[in-house]
Amino acid sequence: MTFKEVVRFVRKSLSYLAEVLDFLVDYVDEPIYLKLSFMIYKIISMIQKDVGKKSAYWEMLRISNTEDKWDSILINEINIIKPFGDIIKEALIKS
Repeated sequence: MTFKEVVRFVRKSLSYLAEVLDFLVDYVDEPIYLKLSFMIYKIISMIQKDVGKKSAYWEMLRISNTEDKWDSILINEINIIKPFGDIIKEALIKS
């Protein structure tokens, strides 16, 4: 597996989870969907944190991540979804 293939896999996985989260937003009035939305948000967050440039993820794959912008891309994406996660978390606390 090459670096580009791994990046493509990670990006597709995150995109799929983001699409599921976007779909669930219309149903968050029901507690079960609200909980599911928060769980998916947490999964997205953990994936983004676990695939950082210096993480063990790359060592396990035996692929070096030489992309200098990789971590800044992940941080930017985390900052984009964080407000949604905070809203979902707040709604869960209130329910």
